[in-house]
Amino acid sequence: VVTTDSNHGRKVYPNLAGKMTVTGVDELWVADITYVRLQEEFVFLAVILDAYSRREIGDSNASVRMAATEKLTDQAMLAKVAVGGIGYDNLTVRMAATENLTDQVVLAKLATGDSNLGVRRRATERVTDQAVLAKLAADKDSGVRSSAVNQLTDQTLLAKVAVVDSESTVRKVAIEKVTDQAVLAKLAADKDSGVRSSAVNQ
Repeated sequence: VVTTDSNHGRKVYPNLAGKMTVTGVDELWVADITYVRLQEEFVFLAVILDAYSRREIGDSNASVRMAATEKLTDQAMLAKVAVGGIGYDNLTVRMAATENLTDQVVLAKLATGDSNLGVRRRATERVTDQAVLAKLAADKDSGVRSSAVNQLTDQTLLAKVAVVDSESTVRKVAIEKVTDQAVLAKLAADKDSGVRSSAVNQ
């Protein structure tokens, strides 16, 4: 299949790298554009690669990877994409993979130790292991704590978070799940008006 037709009257630019011997990374970057056929459409992909390592320097956008990731059902492949392996370091694509993951071991790893806070929060929303959620309920990030508390079922831990967490938003999430009336009565007298309101509503 021939994809380039240089037999025309317009200017043809010479291949400046045709005789170049590449001996290391970042000596030569090459670019190409192609299309990928999806089930209902075509999408275009422009990519820049390092000629020596074949490492992707950048692409036109993440739409092709996004479309592929959203269709993935293989948990092992989703795990690789979610942790940023196999060249999938685009954050949007990693988040989409995390959204589709069910592997609790990988989700726990992402929630407790990923370098990106957005991935950690997304993974925490998918964790079901109560022991992992208990650990995440004490995380330094309030978004991770809120997501963890929202998944918790342990009433003792929920009561503790509702009473002592430093962020009122996290406390409110816990209060909405607390069923112990004695704890709710104590929280109804809290100094934070939002916490009092949430406790009274329960």
